[in-house]
Amino acid sequence: MNFMNVDLELTSARELGWFIEAVRASMYALHSVVVDGSHRATLELRDIVGDDAESVLERFSEVIEGLDSDAREKWRQIETKAFDIGIQSSTRKHQLSQKISVRTLARVVALGAELHITVYEPDQDDAPGESAIA
Repeated sequence: MNFMNVDLELTSARELGWFIEAVRASMYALHSVVVDGSHRATLELRDIVGDDAESVLERFSEVIEGLDSDAREKWRQIETKAFDIGIQSSTRKHQLSQKISVRTLARVVALGAELHITVYEPDQDDAPGESAIA
């Protein structure tokens, strides 16, 4: 198993373009759509800040905490805010440990966000007895 990344997933009754614009120096939108009247956006950090969930969550928190007061008020009104930790499973590496400190969890809670964990199935290239062609 390998840590992949953390995505910030937002769902709101109001448009989210203001947020994407406010954080564009630090994050980019993977997508921003309207589904059944709900505005949804998924964002990632522009720069790699570490190879663990803790580092990425800390950087997301730093960026959001640094928003101006008007943007922070709009942030609080977003109905669903979730940090989704992506893990790539593997047939070769059977365990992965990702520490998230109490300090980082407290920052996530203070932002009104949830933590999600998504585990993706192994790549086909990862099957036992097979080797990837370089």
